[in-house]
Amino acid sequence: MKFRSVVIILAFAVFQGFGADQDKSEERLVLFETVWSKVNETYFDPSFGGLDWQKVHDGYRPQIAAAKSEPDVHALLNKMLWELKVSHAAYIPRGYFATVEPTVFAPGGIGLDTRLLGGQAVVTAVGPESPA
Repeated sequence: MKFRSVVIILAFAVFQGFGADQDKSEERLVLFETVWSKVNETYFDPSFGGLDWQKVHDGYRPQIAAAKSEPDVHALLNKMLWELKVSHAAYIPRGYFATVEPTVFAPGGIGLDTRLLGGQAVVTAVGPESPA
């Protein structure tokens, strides 16, 4: 009887874990479909620069479903978007900016301003107490 209880508990734990993996796979596919559809509906070039966007969808969908982790999903989404060959298409995970904001938006620089005048770079301003 004791052995039977252990087997039932073990089987329940395995199926419970399977369900969690299944839920993750479904969440990942919803995310994938959302990203792909948003591009499909709003991309500035209706011909996608000659790229078969539906074929891209069909190629990445099974990869997203089989992804083992969230970072793998994010990498696949960006790989898909980079096929558009534009610099401004990228997937940025929720919460990412909160982790980099202090660095990205911190004041910095060498403290001078330049402009092109007559084909030459000219220093137009130097910040007080700056490294410049």
